[in-house]
Amino acid sequence: MRIGSADLVLGGESELEHRARLINLSVDLSTWETLGARAIDLIENGRMTTGLGGYTASFYSGSDAARLGKVLATLRSLVAQEEEEKLRAKGISVPKSTRKSLEVMQGSLDPYIDPEDLKQTIRMIIRSKRIMLEIEKLIPAVVAGDAKVKTNWEALLAQLSRRKSVLP
Repeated sequence: MRIGSADLVLGGESELEHRARLINLSVDLSTWETLGARAIDLIENGRMTTGLGGYTASFYSGSDAARLGKVLATLRSLVAQEEEEKLRAKGISVPKSTRKSLEVMQGSLDPYIDPEDLKQTIRMIIRSKRIMLEIEKLIPAVVAGDAKVKTNWEALLAQLSRRKSVLP
């Protein structure tokens, strides 16, 4: 559908607006990948980063455990920010106390859980971000009715619903 010189993509969004959103999502994905890789590196190569040893070491600034704690706090904050944005998009006002609650709910990003579970959670989040970016890229073709692209879209949605992931 054409409106003036801009193609309508979805929900009144122009092609230009859609491309700008894709750029933002790409930057967002890069941030997640960088933070995720840093956290996994600290878990795998750091000294006493998780468990009871990590808890004790986290009180020493500059320790691997303290650095891991800061990276995970950033990831929890990003997750909470996304949840907050979803609520606002639905017209729900989000007070600061709710944001703190959203951050606390991200217990799966706790450095004191099993290191393998923690790495798996980080990988799953990054995998989901990658798939969401691919889904966003397909929106214009899906809206245009491209059957082949719609099949790819549905496959990506199915991948998104799976719980297992591997970070290359």
